[in-house]
Amino acid sequence: MFWRRRQVRVVIRGMVGRTLVRWQGTLSVPDGATLAEVLRRAGRACGADLAHDARHRNPVLMLNGDRLDLPEALDQPVPAGAELVWLMPLTGGLL
Repeated sequence: MFWRRRQVRVVIRGMVGRTLVRWQGTLSVPDGATLAEVLRRAGRACGADLAHDARHRNPVLMLNGDRLDLPEALDQPVPAGAELVWLMPLTGGLL
């Protein structure tokens, strides 16, 4: 079966677990990939467990500029060409 792939831009700034992460990149994901799948792939790329923190912590996660409600949004599909931004507040502000 042929799966179409699409590009999703991901920007991560802030704490993930106990690690400060500053990463951005473009991921190739299969058509119909959910937010949880995009976070798993981005986590592998940057070396952090984003999917776990999205379920158990309170990051600011924005998809194309709209803030997402977590963990409910993890099952929603991510559209082609989307931009996903992860911000985790730090004491004294954001990165």
